[in-house]
Amino acid sequence: TSRDIPKKIQQHSIKNLLISRQAWLIALYSGLAFAPISAFAGLWGVPFIITKYHLDREIAAHIISMIFIGFAIGAPLAGWLSDKIRKRKPIMITGTGLSLGLMLIVLYAPIHSDLLLAVLMALFGFFTSFFFVSFAMIKETTKNINHFSDRFFIFSAFQTCLSNLICFPLSPSIAYSIPVSYTHLTLPTTPYV
Repeated sequence: TSRDIPKKIQQHSIKNLLISRQAWLIALYSGLAFAPISAFAGLWGVPFIITKYHLDREIAAHIISMIFIGFAIGAPLAGWLSDKIRKRKPIMITGTGLSLGLMLIVLYAPIHSDLLLAVLMALFGFFTSFFFVSFAMIKETTKNINHFSDRFFIFSAFQTCLSNLICFPLSPSIAYSIPVSYTHLTLPTTPYV
């Protein structure tokens, strides 16, 4: 545990973290890759689906929930695949690129089928979840360092914290980028389902 590790070593771990370019880049990528899930699926997705596709709140909530189903399936598959091919970046880049493409389709293409919209949302969640491979990269960044477990947990906490700090200011930006009048997107005061 951290109590067993001398304070000097813990301070050294934090110092190495703060000067590690790799750790900053991984955390930045992680935050930017997770922001669409946080903002769209968690905040603006249901009002967007209601407004653009003229669906009722319950159906819109079910369609948005498909993002999380895809996310739950994609994350372990991405980890397995990146371990199998022994490469992290191609998985992360592919997932991020495909999720961006899918989101652009949902935002701008005329989709006339609820089922197609649900499938696109599931695929968006599936490919967005590939960012979880970045946690394996953090582990590998700390692999050959004394007091590995201490360093890994500090780096992992840093990545998670910075990711969430990136998501917070991006939520309004994402709302303004949605191609439906921003004034029509209001957050409901009651639960969706």
